Amino acid sequence: MSIIKRTVCLLVVSLIVQTSASAETIDSDALRAANRDAAAGDFDKAFTEYRRLAKETNNPLAMFSLGLMYKNGTGCSVSEGKACEWFEKAAQEGIPFAMHLYAQCLQKGVNHPANPALAAKWYEKAAEMGCHLSLSYLADLYMKGDGVPKDAAKALELCHNAVKSGSTPALVWMGKFCLQRDDPMTAMKWFEEAARHDLPEAQYYIGWMLILNASEQNLSTMAREWFEKAASQGYIPAYAPTGKLYFNGPVDPSTGWLSEKELAKAYMWLSAASKKSKERETLVAVGNMLEKIRDIMPKTWVPDLDRRVEEHLSKYP
Repeated sequence: MSIIKRTVCLLVVSLIVQTSASAETIDSDALRAANRDAAAGDFDKAFTEYRRLAKETNNPLAMFSLGLMYKNGTGCSVSEGKACEWFEKAAQEGIPFAMHLYAQCLQKGVNHPANPALAAKWYEKAAEMGCHLSLSYLADLYMKGDGVPKDAAKALELCHNAVKSGSTPALVWMGKFCLQRDDPMTAMKWFEEAARHDLPEAQYYIGWMLILNASEQNLSTMAREWFEKAASQGYIPAYAPTGKLYFNGPVDPSTGWLSEKELAKAYMWLSAASKKSKERETLVAVGNMLEKIRDIMPKTWVPDLDRRVEEHLSKYP
C-alpha cells in the first residue's frame, strides 16, 4: 500500500472511530468489530460488515462509515454518488460530520441539482452539533451570497468562531478574506499559520504572494518551493505555476539550459497541469513550454517521467 493511500485509510479509520466514540448509544459489538477490522487494515472485511449493518440494521454509524469508504475508495471503488447517498442517510440520523459531508454533496450537486440554500442549512446543523469545520463552509456561502444573503460581516463572524474552535481550514478562509480587503500582510499571517498545518491551499497562496513581490531570485525559489508543496498534495492549481517556475529557473552556464533535475521537474509538473487544468489560457501556456522542453529533453527520459506523473495523478484522482 502506498504511503498516500495508507494515510487516507488511516484518516478514514480515525473519523470512523472518533464518530463511534461520540455516539456510543448506537454502537454495537458488530460495529466495533468492523472498526477493529478497519483499524487493522482489513478494509474489504470492514466494508462488507459496514454495508451489512447499514442495510440490515440501519445503524447510522455504519451508514457514515460506508459513506467514507465509498468517498475514499477503501475496501471498494471510489463512488461519490454512493458516498453521498450514505452521508444523507447518516445525516438524517443525526451524525454531525455526515451532515457536513452531505452539505458538501448538496453544494456540489451530487445525485441532485446543486442546492446551496439547503447545503447552508445542513452546514448550520452540523456546526450546532459540534462540527466546527462547517462554520468555514457556511461562511464561504455568506461571503459569496450563494444560497444565503450576501453578508461579509456574518461570514467573518462565522469564520472567527471556526478559528476559535480549532478549525484549520478557517485559517485559509481568513487569509482569503484579508486579501479581498486589500490587507496582504495580515493575509500572509493567516496563510502561514494554515501552512503550519500542511494545508495545500495555504501553501499555494503563499507561493502566489511571494511571486507578486518577487524582485529577487531567492523569492522566486521560495515561491516555487511553496507551490511544489501544494502540488505534491494534489492541489491542481499549483501544478502549472510549479512547472513554470522550474521552466524559468536559472540555467546551467556550461549548457545554457536547465539542469537535468530542473528540466525533469518542469516536464512532470507541466505534464500534470496539461492533464488536470481546465483553463484554456493555462493549457496554451503549458503546451508551449512542454513543446520547448520536448525539443531538447532526451526522449529516453519520457517513459519514466510519464510513469511518475501517472503515479502522482492516480493518488489524487
